[in-house]
Amino acid sequence: MSVGERLMMIAKLLTIFPARLAVNILRMLVLSVVHRMNIRWGLLSAVVRTTFSTLTGKEIQKLQPTTRQEYGKFIKYAAKRWSAPNFKSRVVYDVQELNKGVDDSAILWLGDRKKAKKVVLFIHGGGYVLPASDGHFFWPWNTYVMAGVEAGVETAVACLQYTLGPRGVLPMPLRQTVAAYEEIRAQGFLPRDIVIGGDSAGGNLTMQFLGHALHAQPGVPDVKLTEPLGGAFLVSPYLGRADTGPSFTRFGNNDMVSRDIILKLARELIPEGMFEIVRAKQDPWSLPLEAEHGWFQDFDSVVPKLYITWGEREAMGDHSVAIIETLKREAPGVDLVSYQAPKELHDGILIEHLFKKPSTNAKKMKTWFKSVITQ
Repeated sequence: MSVGERLMMIAKLLTIFPARLAVNILRMLVLSVVHRMNIRWGLLSAVVRTTFSTLTGKEIQKLQPTTRQEYGKFIKYAAKRWSAPNFKSRVVYDVQELNKGVDDSAILWLGDRKKAKKVVLFIHGGGYVLPASDGHFFWPWNTYVMAGVEAGVETAVACLQYTLGPRGVLPMPLRQTVAAYEEIRAQGFLPRDIVIGGDSAGGNLTMQFLGHALHAQPGVPDVKLTEPLGGAFLVSPYLGRADTGPSFTRFGNNDMVSRDIILKLARELIPEGMFEIVRAKQDPWSLPLEAEHGWFQDFDSVVPKLYITWGEREAMGDHSVAIIETLKREAPGVDLVSYQAPKELHDGILIEHLFKKPSTNAKKMKTWFKSVITQ
């Protein structure tokens, strides 16, 4: 960051940020009490909302630990908490660079990939500008690696570190997802042994990948699918420009994301001066809800099992409902499981793991995942 950019960031942190944070905290406290929601979750949502609405991607990344730093901290934490000899090979700092010298993309491994029979390609959320949090590592460890231990099916998780906006303009994150998938395949895993998924922007990138496997996106390397994937999961995904529906109208002022925040984040992913031009183009990969009728036919040839979850009181809830309706209509062969978490906001399963208290969201995801890896 330049000196001018640093001064601007400091000015925001001293003036705009605390004022907005106070308003958002007050609002979320009232809502949490009135609707009997978890107060800690509401306060966290207030902080995230203030961060997204006030700071640029570069400013956020200057203040936050990097994805790889959070990964390193989690590995140290996990090595202490799961110190039994049979876990030693599962909690190893294991980073695979994908395009060394070209970009910062990498696979950050959880679990023992050398012994694994199943792999989860996990894509963290954060509006394409936030690095992964520690919750983004505890979640896949608890829900996928530990589910594999409990089910007797060794499972590793390939956490994707992709290039964040504004450097990671579309479709760079998709190219990096394809590269991660091909690296997993190169290690001997069949498509049926791979599950892919993520939260929020990670859910969007998951759908970009699945859409690309069904209809190749120009300028992105092809996905070589010799058979369907094992499964996929979407947590509170962003899937289209439909931001004036009932959920946005009811909860847009009461969640960690809003219509204005989504538009602000979208500008971070598009080259300067190209926003209106790019937005006017049809893009069924990053905006699958705007795909033409029939786009999802044969979707079960890419992924036969899909899990979708979202919060009852989240602004983007309509996106989850709409994609479920679309898939039921156009791809009835998909075994689709969904869960709407009562009284919850955006990204409930992540919040559970941020507070180190996995609960209903984690249990339901874990149950679904076990059914996928043990069939």
